[in-house]
Amino acid sequence: WLRAMVDVTPIADDADEKLSLDAYIETWPHDSFAIPELQAFKAGLTDHADLLAREDGAVLGSGFAALFPGFRDRITVFVTVPALNRRRGAGTALYEALSRWARERGIEVVVAVVADNDPESLAFAERRGFEEERREKGVSLDLTAIEAPVIEPPEGVEIVSWAERPELAHGIYEVSVEASPDV
Repeated sequence: WLRAMVDVTPIADDADEKLSLDAYIETWPHDSFAIPELQAFKAGLTDHADLLAREDGAVLGSGFAALFPGFRDRITVFVTVPALNRRRGAGTALYEALSRWARERGIEVVVAVVADNDPESLAFAERRGFEEERREKGVSLDLTAIEAPVIEPPEGVEIVSWAERPELAHGIYEVSVEASPDV
């Protein structure tokens, strides 16, 4: 019996973007966000690739490569294939396409993000030569279950949202470029 080929294509339109995000959220349910947040994230990148993997027209997963400002030598990739769609070649096809994308840009280092509670994905990355560089434990705080503490910033420091002060965008970018390598 012959299995259908996995077809990997770039995001073509808003409908594809939604399918890609849906695959991501199904794989990373704790990391839920909407299209506007995704578009804002992409706008802050130096470059990116956003792909869908399909088999007979059905979406199996998505792949995303991000080239962050300040990191010209490496990309960060997310290969997101929901558990029910795994072991059909989608992850491999997405990884290969994202690797080609990186090589076309002269990038030789790929950083893969794997959830701390997903040993199958860690094994997928290790089979492709990735080595664990660091481990971060996902934690969350239910703000509705605690009383908000009163926060007094140091003298001369004002805490505002980006929405309140959009003219500070360049400064936010400069801080991110400086701080991100240390995070």
